Amino acid sequence: MTEFEIITDPLVSDGMLLFLGLLSQVFFFYTVYLLLRKQPIRFAFARLLMIGLLAIILLNPSLRKIEGEQQPNIALVVLDQSPSQSINDRADLTDQVGKELAQTLSDMKAVDVRLVSSQRAAHDIARSETTSTTAKNNDRSLQAAYQIKKTQLFQTIDQALTSIPQNRLAGIILVTDGQIHDIPKDLTYSTYGVPIHTLLTGSKSETDRQIKLINAPSYGIVGQDVTVTLRVTDLPNSSATHASVYLRDNLGLKKIYKVPVGRDYDITLNIDHGGQNVFEFETEELNGELSLINNKAALIVNGVRDRLKVLLVSGSPHAGERTWRNLLKADPSVDLVHFTILRPSYKGRDTPSNELSLIAFPVRELFEVKLKEFDLIIFDRYKRMNILPPSYLQNIVDYVQNGGAFLEASGPSFASSYSMYTTPLGQMIPAKPGSTIYRSPFRATLTQMGHRHPVTTGLDTRYLDADGTPHWGRWFRQLDLLDPQGSVLLSGYKNKPLLVLNHFGKGRVAQLGSDQIWLWSRGYEGGGPQAELLRRLAHWLMKEPDLEENNLTASSTATGVSVERKYLTDYAKDVTMIAPDGHKETLTLTDISEEEGLARADFATTQPGIYRFSSDGLSTVAILGAINPPELQDLRATDGPVKQVKEQTGGGILWLEDLGNKAPAIRLVDESSYTAGRSWIGILNRHVLQTTTISRLPLLPGLFALLLSLFALLFLWWREGRSV
Repeated sequence: MTEFEIITDPLVSDGMLLFLGLLSQVFFFYTVYLLLRKQPIRFAFARLLMIGLLAIILLNPSLRKIEGEQQPNIALVVLDQSPSQSINDRADLTDQVGKELAQTLSDMKAVDVRLVSSQRAAHDIARSETTSTTAKNNDRSLQAAYQIKKTQLFQTIDQALTSIPQNRLAGIILVTDGQIHDIPKDLTYSTYGVPIHTLLTGSKSETDRQIKLINAPSYGIVGQDVTVTLRVTDLPNSSATHASVYLRDNLGLKKIYKVPVGRDYDITLNIDHGGQNVFEFETEELNGELSLINNKAALIVNGVRDRLKVLLVSGSPHAGERTWRNLLKADPSVDLVHFTILRPSYKGRDTPSNELSLIAFPVRELFEVKLKEFDLIIFDRYKRMNILPPSYLQNIVDYVQNGGAFLEASGPSFASSYSMYTTPLGQMIPAKPGSTIYRSPFRATLTQMGHRHPVTTGLDTRYLDADGTPHWGRWFRQLDLLDPQGSVLLSGYKNKPLLVLNHFGKGRVAQLGSDQIWLWSRGYEGGGPQAELLRRLAHWLMKEPDLEENNLTASSTATGVSVERKYLTDYAKDVTMIAPDGHKETLTLTDISEEEGLARADFATTQPGIYRFSSDGLSTVAILGAINPPELQDLRATDGPVKQVKEQTGGGILWLEDLGNKAPAIRLVDESSYTAGRSWIGILNRHVLQTTTISRLPLLPGLFALLLSLFALLFLWWREGRSV
């Protein structure tokens, strides 16, 4: 193919051209002036001819001859292989139409075709399942591609266009169900510049029921309620006015709600513990619906504590009192109420009460009226005195029995007749006092149980000697704790129990058998991990999930789900697993670290959803796949999202069922023509030429231009000379 075009190569600079242009304008207006003065018109034409001739010569025009080959246009065909395309026969139809389009475009001599697939890996997994037209079998093919959250066809288009010359792109054809989640907001000024056509799989009459969380909080305060707004929708419509919604919580407990179809409905949920609170909503099946997988919705609410309230009661002023206060005040999420008994009732009353600046201890308000508002109660070297009567101490016992937390930091009085063990508190304090108080130096060490328990595990690696031996500063006083109940985590003088933890009813109790942990905070002999130990201890007492000593946790993995058991003593090896479809299976745990007390079991699966595990009264959940992915919320084929693509790019939207499930006809059209019809789509003819040779022929060679200029000057001189 050969093309010709005229080009210029000026003989002078741009500045000179501008000057000569202005000069020619002066001559032009002078000629007009002569015409207005009715001078002979032959002179005006002669001057204009001379000016035009000089302009042409200075522009130095030439004829360029371009020889090349016509390049074929490129059509991009994108096949949607997302999970929603695995429903019914959509995947087979997509493959079939893709092959037909590729064949039709290949038969067009002026067109090359590029065929790409979106999310092919997920599709290949899903296609390995047995597909059928039932909703449950549709679920099986969808579940294999749980890792796909959205259909991103335009991301696929952008990747494919990196290897296609922009001037040869003639059109883009999408074969999809219309559920596309990455359509650009504005395609008018995009880099595509070609019509984008959409061929829709599926049927216009498809029916499906979905449950959607309209308002779902991410966080909730432990012990308080959160409100979730959901909606059950029948698409496009159904005669049902209400649908049953089943709610399962962390323990798998089920509640049933009657929810109006097509309207928002509020459900109140209680956040009963910190960390993840998992709730699953499931609605009953609608007759003839596409799939049941979007009949479920999951919600994870992270339970947080709002301003932990701690009551610290110090029996008397002492050096370690500030250690507790500084630790608790350093945490901005802790509201600390601290009382120190400065003047017990049994001391003399020489000074009148109205002359004292001391605050009276609000016994009734703290231990009767507001006791349940505290998350943790600490008695620091407190001893039996007439301040707290037995009824108030029994209130503390009842408080712990019902889920509260209590810490006894024992002082020397614990081994005396003033011991708190002789009060109602004795029924929950883990160890009873001996008659001996050891006043020799000793170092606290972790017991075998302490190496496993999350409160103390790893503490001995924080302070090491040069040779790597754990080294903590010494203490000089320890009580003799007898018959400890629960877990002994630290031992002291002659391996005597130093720190004991125990469960009491629904609550927890801890006992520290020395009042000299403050030596660590002062850095005596290098100090010790007092801040970390007391922080963990307080959080364990307040039931933080990360510090559970006998805990069952589960998580998703690349191949399925994994469940881990943290244990202190012998435990049940079997774990009962309930899959999202209700299938039960028993998994056997295998010890992976006896020193840390950790066992694990893995389960290979591709089924997305919530997996529930239980063993020894413990329970947990694991979520496989994305939570409520947009890809699986609406599974119907629709032209809604792609209407803006048609309007902004001039493409077309065709339902394959209207074409007998066959690919439409394809036409090669010019850019100014229609690009789509009722049964056909068009791609642009871009007329791209690949140049092979370029030649140039001057239109005014130098000698010819010189002779022509001289002739013009002589002609002008001769004509004007005759008029004299």
